[in-house]
Amino acid sequence: MLTLHPGTISYPPEGIKVEWTVEWNEEPFSIYWLYHNVPNTIKLDTTITPMVMLFSNIAILNGFTISANTSSISTTLYNHLTRDLVNSWEKWFPEREWLLILDVPVHDEEITLMDQLPQSYSVASSFSGGVDSFYTLFQHLDEIDYLIFIHGYDINLKHSPFFSLVQTRLTEVATRYNIKLLSISTNSKEVVLNMGFPISPDWLCHLHGPVAFSGVRVLHQLIGKFYYPSSNESNTFKDLNLQRGSGYAF
Repeated sequence: MLTLHPGTISYPPEGIKVEWTVEWNEEPFSIYWLYHNVPNTIKLDTTITPMVMLFSNIAILNGFTISANTSSISTTLYNHLTRDLVNSWEKWFPEREWLLILDVPVHDEEITLMDQLPQSYSVASSFSGGVDSFYTLFQHLDEIDYLIFIHGYDINLKHSPFFSLVQTRLTEVATRYNIKLLSISTNSKEVVLNMGFPISPDWLCHLHGPVAFSGVRVLHQLIGKFYYPSSNESNTFKDLNLQRGSGYAF
């Protein structure tokens, strides 16, 4: 069983850090999101919601329960994950049954502001500099306010010089189109692998879609609409390796 706890916020020199403790079989692990250039006036989501989004696919694949008792998720998210996401897995891989068990408190959106968009919100798109990223950028250039680059997956956290170089190049792209770049660092890939889940070593298959959604969810008061670049659907070009790029499993 995976037990989630609400996150805490700190302000290191590098930016704003949100950190959660998650327990896997009663062993604690720490997962963080570090936002390098986000105004500290923005209210961040420190509930369990970002972690539920991060771990749902892994829970479906491995059949464990996600639990919590000190924080809640919305009924909309609960239904989307336990019904819609599971239905998608059943369509993709009909040879077996899929199930997501969320043993977490659920709240009604009508009694909370957490899941309501602010009156004025920004639009963002995940961006790594690849073909999918540019295609999505050009398709929605008139509305995108932020490009989001996540450090800790394509580029290992230990490779700080390379991250700085890529960040400079992506900033140039954002500036050219009068868009802001938000860079985020996370240790979630390392932690998930250290937990020992029997998942493919290729994080593309299970993690990078949920990771993007999780990281952006923390910015719920800033970003109200998020585009996630993806490759072709599974039935478009069957001779291509569809795990490349964003894949179709998210």
